[in-house]
Amino acid sequence: MLTDLHIRDFAIIDVLEVGFSSGFNVLTGETGAGKSIIIDAVALLLGDRARVDLIRTGSEEAVVEAVFDLQGKPAVRQALAAGGFDDEEELLIKRVVNRNGRNKIYINGSLAKLAQLQPLTSQLMNIYGQHEHQGLQRADSHLAFLDSYAGLQPELDTYRHSYDDIQQLEQELQKLQDAEAGRLQRLDLLSFQLRELDEAELVAGEDEELLAERSLLQHGERLSRSALTGYETLYGAEQAVCTHLDAVAAELENSAGVDAQLSPLAETVRSSLYMLEDVAEQLRSYAGKVSFDAARLNQVEKRLALLADLQRKYAGSIDGLLAYRNDIAQESEALAHADATREELAKRLEWARLQLQQQGDVISTKRRAAAEALREAVEKELTELAMPKAQFEMRLFALPQPGPGGLERGEFYLAANLGEDSKPLAWIASGGNCRGLCWLCAERHRGLSISLRSYLTRSMPASAG
Repeated sequence: MLTDLHIRDFAIIDVLEVGFSSGFNVLTGETGAGKSIIIDAVALLLGDRARVDLIRTGSEEAVVEAVFDLQGKPAVRQALAAGGFDDEEELLIKRVVNRNGRNKIYINGSLAKLAQLQPLTSQLMNIYGQHEHQGLQRADSHLAFLDSYAGLQPELDTYRHSYDDIQQLEQELQKLQDAEAGRLQRLDLLSFQLRELDEAELVAGEDEELLAERSLLQHGERLSRSALTGYETLYGAEQAVCTHLDAVAAELENSAGVDAQLSPLAETVRSSLYMLEDVAEQLRSYAGKVSFDAARLNQVEKRLALLADLQRKYAGSIDGLLAYRNDIAQESEALAHADATREELAKRLEWARLQLQQQGDVISTKRRAAAEALREAVEKELTELAMPKAQFEMRLFALPQPGPGGLERGEFYLAANLGEDSKPLAWIASGGNCRGLCWLCAERHRGLSISLRSYLTRSMPASAG
């Protein structure tokens, strides 16, 4: 609640102190008395742009200060604490507008930014003017007022959810229809790619095995020669290593009969001989397996070239090729059954539209009942305002097709005097023409939404306070 307002050197105001009490406060005065200037000063506290022309002629700066009682405003106090300002039961806001452009904002004595001020003051007060934010002059807002008055939010939530579902289904169906022209071409391409990948008979890790085999084939002659040379040196030749070791082992074994210390050494030599004989046998076997096979090398090279070509076209590895093959198989299956998918989507869309129509019919029925109740209530109040012949109504107009807000649009109509035709309220909702209606709706019809009450209240002429 605003409790105190201090204004200095603002427009035509030299110094002004205003105190406000709880309840209804009214500032009155003739045109030109300065009521709007006070409102402009308060707007500055709410975050309006500071302008040099607001400074009183002959002064270097204008100052506007206000004190707000924060009782019952825990959210504001939490915001103050979160912003690093003193959290007290009162809020002091001060704005200084200087001719040199060094404007300042203070919140509870601390310097602040405009971005910090606006969220705080927006929770404390609003300014409504005769020609500011006039919702009644926007016919597209009238239906929302009626829906709030009728308490239709749950039904509208359900309807809008259904409407969004229909939009999604229509988009999916449209995509299928747009893709129909290229569907057969895409199917041909996918069929070719699947056939190419399937004929390759891909095996995970095959490329690595082939690369290792190619290396062996390319160096097979040298590897075979190395293995045979080792075999001959260790075992095959007349003066092979194993022959000499056998002689050494036999000599040591004979001498161990004289000196037992030689027995372990003889056993070591004999064990080494056996190990080398095993190595020699493995070398001979290896040499028999490894050879230069030009035909096999040619097969391996062709296979690697095929895999490299597939990897260049589709994916960079065998695993990638296998994954790609699965993906295009699924896509091909979906395209092959596109007709069935399209039919299924069309059935779902038809059912969803039927549901939407039913939900919209329910809303329309409730809107008509609410419009009649609102008409009776408003006309009753108009009678008490010495307008017994005035006629007020909400007219509902069917839409060519369901919209996001229902099956119709709505607009307020008013005939203020006997013999007049009802006209759209948006045309005649000026401060004078709609003064009585705005006040009665704002203050006496509590069933209307907060938005409607707030708007209608600010439609009152400024001179009425």
